[in-house]
Amino acid sequence: MLFGGLPWGDVDPDEYVWHVVIDTATVDVVLSGVHALRVHWRRDGCGRRCDGSDQGKEDCSCASLNLRDRKAAVRRGHGCVPNIEMSFRLSHDPALGLFTFTSGNWSFAEQAIKTKAALGRLAVPTRIQLGLKRTCHTLQRGRGVNYTKPTLALLGTSLPVRSGLGGDVTSATDGASLDQLSGLGRH
Repeated sequence: MLFGGLPWGDVDPDEYVWHVVIDTATVDVVLSGVHALRVHWRRDGCGRRCDGSDQGKEDCSCASLNLRDRKAAVRRGHGCVPNIEMSFRLSHDPALGLFTFTSGNWSFAEQAIKTKAALGRLAVPTRIQLGLKRTCHTLQRGRGVNYTKPTLALLGTSLPVRSGLGGDVTSATDGASLDQLSGLGRH
């Protein structure tokens, strides 16, 4: 039993899905590249997706907005909400197969956008720490609400990078923060 978790399956006529519930707040995973992390935007509960520039036949009204303005547009009833999908393998046992984590959390969307930019610059499989962080918020009326949000932390490349000189070298990105990697390639 990995991470104290228990697998359980849902039998659906169209697909067979396994879920794994674990007893740890973080798990180290490997993303195979930039394509393993997808940030989509959707407008309604019917599953219609927005790619950030248009929604099928309609122009998307939030395509040029930053995250804060997108969130405000959603509160006003005419914006798109994030839908983040991450496909990964467990770094402790990659042979278990490919897993998917999905979230619509706004702070996770911000982390995912930064991580996706870093993945594009690294172009190699990368270790990520996927976590759940429990926080307590006090509402305007004084009532406390517990909330659990997903988190991402970039750990570095999962495989040695080929030096081109006949040997492997350790990646210079090991342990770098997302903000440090966001600056890579800028002049």
